[in-house]
Amino acid sequence: MTQPITTRGGWKARLGQIADAYPQAAGLLRKGTLARDLWSLSPHSPTFCRDVLALLQPALGVPPQKAQPWLLALYQHLADQRFPDEARGHPRRPFSPEEALYLALLDLALQHRPDPFDPLMDLLPLPPESLDHSPTAADYQRFLQAAQEEHILALFTLGRELMPFDPAAHTIGVHNVALHTAILARQAGLPVDLPLVRAAAFGHDLGKFGCRGAEAQRIPYLHYYYTWQWFREHGLESIGHISANHSTWDLECENLPMESLLLIYADFRVRGQRDENGREHMAIYTLDQARDLIFSKLADMTPAKQRRYETVYRKLRDFEHYLRAHGVPTDLEEDQLRPVTHTDPALLFPEGALERLRDLTFANSIRLMATVAASEPFAQLLERAKGAKNTQSIRTYLHLLEEYNTYMTASNRRKTLALLYELLMHPEGDVRRKAGQIMGQILANSEIQSQKERPASASEMPPAMVELLEEAVSLWEDYILQCLHPDRKVAAKHAQRIANSLKVICRSLFQHCTREEAQPFLTPLLRQLWQAEGAREQFILADALCQVPLAWLPAEALPPTAAALGRMLQAGQDSLALAALRCLEQLRLQRPEDGAAAAAPLAEAFVPPAGAAFLALEGMRRRVLGLPMEEIDGQAVSDLYLSDLKNAVPWLVKLVQVDLLTHHAQQHPEAAFHTAMHLSNLLSLSEHLPVREHAGKQLLSLCPHLTVAQVNEIAIDLLRELESGQDQISRFIPPYAGPILCLLPEREFQEALDLLDHLARGPSVAPARAAFYTLGEVLKALPAQANSAARRVLGCLMTGVSHYREVIHRTALLVLCREVFGSPALSLERKGDFFLLLHKKLLTILSEPRGEDLTFFSQAAMLNHLYRFLVQYEVQVGPFAFPPLKPAAFFPGTFDPFSVGHKKIVEEIRAQGFQVYLAVDEFSWSKRTLPKGMRRKIVGLSVADQWDTYLFPDDIPVNLAAPADLAKLKALLHDPDFYLVMGTDVIAHASAYRSKAPGSAREYNHIVFARAQEGQPTPDLGTLGEVLQRKVLPLSLPPFFEGVSSTRIRASVDQDLDISMLVDPVVQAFIYDTGCYVRAPARKRVLRRQDMHFQFFRSPAQALPQAMEALLRGRTCPMGTVLRLRPHEALLGWAAGHTLRMGNLYEAMGSLEGASFVRQHTSGRILMVDQVQPEGDPAQAHAICRMLLNELLARSLEADHTYALCRCPDAQSPLGYALAQLGFLPVPGQEDVFCVDMRSPVVLLQDVFLHIKEPHRDSDGLKAAVAEIRPKLRAALTQLFPGKLVLCFDSELLNQALMERVQQLNGVAQVPPGQRQLGPYMCVPYGKILADTVVDNTVTKTLHVEKRFLPSMEGFDIVESPGHSPLRTQIRTLKSFYRPVILVDDLLHHGYRIEKLDRLLREEALDTRRLIVAILSGYGRDLMKVQGRQVDCEYFIPNLHYWVTESLLYPFVGGDSIGPAAPGARLLPSINLILPYYYPRYLSDATDEGIWRLSRTALENGCALLHALEKEHQAAFHTALTIGTLGEALEQPRLPRRGLSMPYDPTLPPSAYLADDLAQLERIARWKGDGPHDV
Repeated sequence: MTQPITTRGGWKARLGQIADAYPQAAGLLRKGTLARDLWSLSPHSPTFCRDVLALLQPALGVPPQKAQPWLLALYQHLADQRFPDEARGHPRRPFSPEEALYLALLDLALQHRPDPFDPLMDLLPLPPESLDHSPTAADYQRFLQAAQEEHILALFTLGRELMPFDPAAHTIGVHNVALHTAILARQAGLPVDLPLVRAAAFGHDLGKFGCRGAEAQRIPYLHYYYTWQWFREHGLESIGHISANHSTWDLECENLPMESLLLIYADFRVRGQRDENGREHMAIYTLDQARDLIFSKLADMTPAKQRRYETVYRKLRDFEHYLRAHGVPTDLEEDQLRPVTHTDPALLFPEGALERLRDLTFANSIRLMATVAASEPFAQLLERAKGAKNTQSIRTYLHLLEEYNTYMTASNRRKTLALLYELLMHPEGDVRRKAGQIMGQILANSEIQSQKERPASASEMPPAMVELLEEAVSLWEDYILQCLHPDRKVAAKHAQRIANSLKVICRSLFQHCTREEAQPFLTPLLRQLWQAEGAREQFILADALCQVPLAWLPAEALPPTAAALGRMLQAGQDSLALAALRCLEQLRLQRPEDGAAAAAPLAEAFVPPAGAAFLALEGMRRRVLGLPMEEIDGQAVSDLYLSDLKNAVPWLVKLVQVDLLTHHAQQHPEAAFHTAMHLSNLLSLSEHLPVREHAGKQLLSLCPHLTVAQVNEIAIDLLRELESGQDQISRFIPPYAGPILCLLPEREFQEALDLLDHLARGPSVAPARAAFYTLGEVLKALPAQANSAARRVLGCLMTGVSHYREVIHRTALLVLCREVFGSPALSLERKGDFFLLLHKKLLTILSEPRGEDLTFFSQAAMLNHLYRFLVQYEVQVGPFAFPPLKPAAFFPGTFDPFSVGHKKIVEEIRAQGFQVYLAVDEFSWSKRTLPKGMRRKIVGLSVADQWDTYLFPDDIPVNLAAPADLAKLKALLHDPDFYLVMGTDVIAHASAYRSKAPGSAREYNHIVFARAQEGQPTPDLGTLGEVLQRKVLPLSLPPFFEGVSSTRIRASVDQDLDISMLVDPVVQAFIYDTGCYVRAPARKRVLRRQDMHFQFFRSPAQALPQAMEALLRGRTCPMGTVLRLRPHEALLGWAAGHTLRMGNLYEAMGSLEGASFVRQHTSGRILMVDQVQPEGDPAQAHAICRMLLNELLARSLEADHTYALCRCPDAQSPLGYALAQLGFLPVPGQEDVFCVDMRSPVVLLQDVFLHIKEPHRDSDGLKAAVAEIRPKLRAALTQLFPGKLVLCFDSELLNQALMERVQQLNGVAQVPPGQRQLGPYMCVPYGKILADTVVDNTVTKTLHVEKRFLPSMEGFDIVESPGHSPLRTQIRTLKSFYRPVILVDDLLHHGYRIEKLDRLLREEALDTRRLIVAILSGYGRDLMKVQGRQVDCEYFIPNLHYWVTESLLYPFVGGDSIGPAAPGARLLPSINLILPYYYPRYLSDATDEGIWRLSRTALENGCALLHALEKEHQAAFHTALTIGTLGEALEQPRLPRRGLSMPYDPTLPPSAYLADDLAQLERIARWKGDGPHDV
């Protein structure tokens, strides 16, 4: 196991160390000949051990004729050291000096690794880096040390040479297969701990050396226990847990960690066969070969045993397929991952979908087991379960623990038991029951599974197993006492709940035991029963004893048990007497030979006292005696009705009274309906869970005695309770409501299904969950011939599985997998029919990503039930017989949203025998659609109940106008005669149908439905026949469905109307829950020329104002800018300047001191601003001056100006305001001259209007608010970087500039307004600029990109925007337009986005001709040269210092994403890089005070902006703008990340939170007023 010594020098050094340790042999060991001879020995030699002994013969004195017995004695000695047993003559004793010397030399010789590598003799080394992140690294090192100290490899090698079996070859072969596969699995990204695999595989058969005497004949069955014992004694439980549980039968528990699966898989493949001399020869077989070999050896193969072997073989086969699906080869000769091709589930054949479902089961289970098996992640999971407030979440955690507790480590078992014990106090009865059931299951399973196969003659347990069982029994006894006597701090109510749960634990424990294993567990329970004092304790124990298989009681335990029950009968308490009588009844039923004899005298001697419980006591007494129930009269019946409804009546009394009433009703049919209604009320309202369940069972037994009308009345009553939505009521009704509904006539049954379907699709969670549970019960109770009803119920369940609400998804999946496919009530053949119908649909739904970890846990647990069915079906029935494939119909569309009209089209197509593929496309580039991911979700929700209907893969765009895409589609659908589904309006107007190119859409079969474009008549289908050249199947829809439009749906959403007639009810709930379509225009805004625009001049021109022309004419290197207003080109203002030479500084400034200051602080060219002149409205003079000065300075940077001067006598003038806003400071000593450093400017992008929806965007109140807050932000930036130029750009003007550049490049700049003439290029914005807009006469398609920080804020990535397709898929869609691309962005500096996109663009070979940006830095230009891209810009800034985007500073309005967003989330979790959310470390040269002041300004501005928005919203829509409704006012509302444990109240206005954050910022300030000070 240690690293081999590969050099002779290392070999000699080790020999020298051995010589020092054994001086008596030093002379021999230091001989050069010994080192040479030892080096020449090969561990592959069949006489290797004897050869080593021969070399040491001079030192050891063992003659050749005694070599064999000497080595055999050493072999036995080594085994005794591992597993001493003094009672059987195998004590642990030290090695003799001769033995120690030989072992030292043998260990050394075993480190020599000759070539070639032999997988059955040489150990594959562990990659050294695998220890770095292994949770078992420390245990692995300790294992290596123990294996070396105890000479494990030497023991194996001696066994191979001396014994007829070959422990070395098997162990080494298993080790190498497991480790080799694990190494490649790790490379494939699968969760596997390599050191754990290596140690577990090497030690997995150590226990074979502990089986002696009679146990030697049972090695295959018993060695697991001794293996566990060895690991446990060495404190290596984490490894032993895997190593000992490697039996093939362990696969009968599906929930195994990856390491266990690898070990079992390898152990199955390494097999031995004996030759004619009885000697074992090992080989590594394929899985199929190993199976055939095992089957050929099993002479006593029974059908049951064959099914068992087939079951585990198929699980190994599926595991191997899972590995290969991830590119992991299973041949030792392959050491590289194989290439993996991924086919979308929708495009799989049915057989492939079955395989993918199996793979998904393994993937989920392995990932979850990696959590369950590891201490820290599992502890976190338990803490989350403990902290769960929602009862539904607690139930999900319980399902998870129920499914995955089998192979927990000892520590994790105890932690789980502690959590479950706490849940015994939960107010919900079903939670307490499930917790108790899992406790019993865990207590019954010792550390190593005792369910492994044992021969029939094996009556004795091995000592190792006995020791484990004793520990489990001790733990069980502890929990008995904890249930009887909870901690004194526990409230009385909670203590009673714990005590009542003992019976549940008891029942579960003995259900998971064999009769043999149960005996030790019976002892502490019986002892407590016999010794119990006090009615409370006696009742709890008698109630628990009722759950025990009393046939398992040893005969000697019967008398004291009967005596204890007798004492309870005479105690004079009704409940206690009933508990005792129930136990006696079970004794009579389960032990007719001796139990009845023991029970009868006690019952005969018992005289029920007169009172309210008399009838119940007498009834139970008669049952113990085996006598028929006594008849009761009408008055007694009335009394029992009343008694059952009283809370004070004990629940045991009620159970017997229910039986009495049921018996009476069966004997008197005229009373049956009244009793049935009474039982229905008990089922709904009783506070005791056992009473509810018993009432439900007896209600079912009464149904045959009722008329159809009466059954219908009962059904309506139960459905009404389901509809109430009270979980404590409706949760327990479905098991009984389902079978009752199936008794109804067809019409009433369909009406009941209508109601359940309505509840399942409705907006309320509790009724929906109850409906799904009921539908599951209906499915189990339906007759086999009711196929139509079964298909409908399954469709409804699939709607639940696809539901966007996680809790409903989990419920529906639980019902489908556990309650249906896991139900013994349905035959395998029936479940097989269900599976064939839904398996591919289920796979496509489960392949969609979901957000919550709890949902993943639930999926993993539930898929195990489905997988058990799959294996069971294939073993007992045979392979699935898949029906022939149906012809394919391809239905593309924007589906914004998918309406009932679309769904009706799908139904009609399916009715004609097609399978339908729905493609949500992105080719309607002028529409402003919902993000594609959201539209796909809506489509998925709408058609979840439609069989043979699938969403076409998102990552395969199909442009109908591209023959190449259509040819690809034909290959993907595996149907050369597939049909395109199209509306008549598309065929009449789309360019795809005007093309006559070969392979165009005209040449494909079509299914055509009538539809008109808005404002136009419906095209005649007959005239379209001339366009379409192949088969045409016309489709007619009812008029209502033809009239459903996206416009109508959007208008209804804006008015908050019911749209359940226009879209599926589930979709309606989704739209309103996620805020889709609220005040969202149907089309993108087409960019037009802005009225306000700049003109830049470097020389005089006639159109210029006279004063400006004079300035430009008489200056060195002059420049100027003019601001005009269209359409009449009215002059709004102008600015002019020139380059000032250093030699002319004094003349320009008129001050020696000022000129000297400028010379000291600048180098390079200086811009002298000669004049800034606003024209027109004086109220706009300040803004006009700032814009003109900003434009002049920005343009001057291209001429390499690094400093600017401007004379301004009045600092309060419009020019003075503009200078201050851009960062100018007065020159010291010359207050009328201002200067600014232009070497590394700061840029502010003012974009807040782009984030606000209409009509607020254009409201005067909001514009006034923005005009007020923007100067404050600019001032804060100038204070952050004093004296540095701060350039400000409005996004609206940048949009205009970029639009003009795109149009110029696309050749459409001169197209007259209103005329449509598309240019050859496609404009692709990938930043915030031009988002959701269209450049006129240019195909404009946004690449939706988002910067997303890690939750730790330690880095970020460039990803797709929430709700949109992955970036690669978006790029593929762009490529399908078959147009060269112009990329557009607002600013390019570091190039994070383009750097990420560049690789994808090149990999997808997108024809990118040009990159146009609004602002380009010098670094950005260099980066584009490196990438080989042409880049144009509107403004060039050679040395950009920082840039700030206005919206990113304002919480709720903007920000950068942080962590993944939940699918369909209304508000995007974001971070604003200001205090108090985050310290902006990227502003490395800013002061703490400056950062604090910038943060305060941003929060104040954000608060003012939101106040204005809230005011405008209230005025416009007469409703408050809250966090929950922010989507009505903002394009993409964001939620500032405050912490996972700090949720937002959706009913509060967002400004309230900003006010809190502002107050917090004030509290953390270290300064106030003018300077710093301590708070």
